[in-house]
Amino acid sequence: MVIIQGKRLTIRQMKNKDAPALANVLSDPQVMHFSIRGVQDKDGIKQFIKQCKKSYSHGKLGQWTIICHQSRQLIGVCGLMPYTIEGEEIVHINYRLAQSHWGLGYANEAIKLCVKYGFEQLKLPQIYALIDAENRASIKAAINAGFIYHGQHDFMQHPVEVYLSLAGQ
Repeated sequence: MVIIQGKRLTIRQMKNKDAPALANVLSDPQVMHFSIRGVQDKDGIKQFIKQCKKSYSHGKLGQWTIICHQSRQLIGVCGLMPYTIEGEEIVHINYRLAQSHWGLGYANEAIKLCVKYGFEQLKLPQIYALIDAENRASIKAAINAGFIYHGQHDFMQHPVEVYLSLAGQ
C-alpha cells in the first residue's frame, strides 16, 4: 500500500519480497552505524519486516520502504514511530538510505514526504527527530527538511539531539 508519493520517491508499506533489497540498507555497517538496532542479518531483516507489518495493523504509523521512481528500486526505509520519552507520547521520524543513494537529496525528500503525511493525513501536531549527536549527515538532512533544534535527551540509553517539526510551519 502506498503511503505517499513525491516527485522522485514513493513511500509504501513493506512486503516480504523486499527482504533482499533491505539487506543493502539494514545489513550495511556504515548505514547502520548510528542505529540502536545495529546491523541486521537475514533473520533480523525478516523479523524487521514482520514487526513493520504488525505495526500497520495497529494504526497508521510505521516504518516504510522508500522506492526511487527512476530505478523502481527500494533505496531505503523511513517512517513515523510512536515512542514515550519522559512519560510523554511522541512521534519520531526515522530514515536510512542505501549508501549508493547518499548525497542525492533522497533523505530530504523522504523526510518531507513523511512529515507531510503526518501533518496532513494523521493530523499530528508535531513530529520529532531523535538523532545521535555524532550523526552530522542525519542532522543536516533533518534541518534541511525544516526541523529545528529542541534540546538533548537520553533515548534508549543513548544521548541524542532532539529536533522538532511543528504542523503549520
